[in-house]
Parts: sequence; structure tokens; C-alpha cells
Amino acid sequence: MSLRAFSLIEVMAAVAIFGVGLAAVFSCMNVVSQQFEHQRHTTFALHLAEARMEELLLRLANDAELVAGSDQGPVWFDQRGFVTPAGCPSSTTGTPPETTACRYRVTWRTAAAGIARMRSLAVTVAWNERGSLRSVGLTTQRN
Repeated sequence: MSLRAFSLIEVMAAVAIFGVGLAAVFSCMNVVSQQFEHQRHTTFALHLAEARMEELLLRLANDAELVAGSDQGPVWFDQRGFVTPAGCPSSTTGTPPETTACRYRVTWRTAAAGIARMRSLAVTVAWNERGSLRSVGLTTQRN
């Protein structure tokens, strides 16, 4: 009975193939992690937009926040969804700061809808994700 061992070349080739496979797996994990973070922010922003839209739809038709041609906001929310009382920028444009206290900027606009007494409502939620401006928006019409 003879025993055959692996040569150094075979071992080095196996280690190289294993290393390339491991690098591919870690690369995929990074992409998946970034996609998960983006989906988490997007879902949370949609919840905030839906909540603001529902508040606007429940207001009386003559409410000051529903005057056609008006821009309202910003209202800032932290990463847990609580309104941030102070310390956030008053600007409604540009990339929000990348802080946990001023995570999501909610703004809304009321415009004439073209039909008598109808208004178009648009709610936008913006946030900073890895240095880039991201946003989601909802629109509807009401009388």
C-alpha cells in the first residue's frame, strides 16, 4: 500500500481558489448589507410620509397648512421616528446632515389641482445615506 501526498503546487492552488471564493463571498456580503440599509431607510421614510399625508388629509379644508401654493416644513425625525425639537437645519433643500438626531426631513407642498376647490398634496421625506441625498414622496388630491 502506497501513500500519496499533495505536492506544494497543489496545496497553493487550492488555497488560491479558496481565497478567491472567500473574497467573492465577502464582497457580496458588503453589497447585501448596503442594500439592506437602503431598504430600511426607504421603508422608514415611507412610513413617515404616510403618517404626514394622513395628518394632512384629516385637517379641515380651511387649515393654514392646506393653503394652495404653500410649502411647509421641515419637520425633522430622529432614527427612532421621534420628532426632533431643535438643533436641525431650517433648510428644506440640500442633503440633510448625517446625524442620528436629524435623520429624516419631512416637507410638504399644497398646490391647486386644476379643479375648483381641489388641492394637490405632496409629501417628501429626505435623508442622507452614505453622503448622498435620498428621498421618497407621496402625492394625492383632496378638496
